[in-house]
Amino acid sequence: MTTPRCLLFCLALCCVGAEAAAAPPAAPNADPGVLRAMVQAEARRLGARGVEFGMWVGDREVLTTAVGESMTTVPATADMHYRIGGIAETFMSTLLLMLVEKGAIGLDDPIARWFPKLLDADKVTVRMLVGNTAGYPDYVRVDDFAKLELAEPFRTFTDDELIDYSVRGGKMNFAPGTSQQYSHTDNVILGQVIQRATGQSMRALYETYLFGPLGMRDTRFRSTRRSRARCCMPTRAIARSTRTAPTGTRSGARRRACPPPASATWESGVRSSGPAA
Repeated sequence: MTTPRCLLFCLALCCVGAEAAAAPPAAPNADPGVLRAMVQAEARRLGARGVEFGMWVGDREVLTTAVGESMTTVPATADMHYRIGGIAETFMSTLLLMLVEKGAIGLDDPIARWFPKLLDADKVTVRMLVGNTAGYPDYVRVDDFAKLELAEPFRTFTDDELIDYSVRGGKMNFAPGTSQQYSHTDNVILGQVIQRATGQSMRALYETYLFGPLGMRDTRFRSTRRSRARCCMPTRAIARSTRTAPTGTRSGARRRACPPPASATWESGVRSSGPAA
């Protein structure tokens, strides 16, 4: 009698488990009013000045909204563009590898080919720049750069200025290729190397290799006063991400990204309107 009872009990457990596994997942809370209230409450808890928020269930848009201010006296709206910051590094590295496949540039090419007078350029390769093993000091950590950035939050720095902050002391963080440390300077230099190697601006290269083929119609470099006025954050808040990088917004069920102004490069980034002379 013991064995049949045990077997019956096990079968019952299996049936219960199967029913539980087959039960459909609970539907997400898709009430726009409830969602908006949740976002506002969380923004207050975190002390966030502005929030852009979107929710989709499958392909159906439930809510796209913005709360708070993007800057003092400027309300945040769901169609405002914003800098995507470090995400842009994946854009640049992807572009680089595509150019490598075409034979336009080599990962093991010394950058002295494009920067003959730059500190240790004969020892630094393109691969080292993209892998942050080049050893260039991060200009973001230079005291007078940080002070100037705070004093003039809307100032745009050229790539040459940013690189100079890094190398003017004549010292590397470590010998090229011997260690790894994140450096915005590596990205600035890499952006310029790509532009000089191809003879094209980052704007044109991104459009040709990434934005166009992928249908990223709302991802772009921002370069006009009008687009800058619609950006969610002042330059200083995003200055530490490449100027050769894109920035973005959300509108409808799509996300937008749009790079920095056309007068800066990668972490100096995407603000370059073209290769430096």
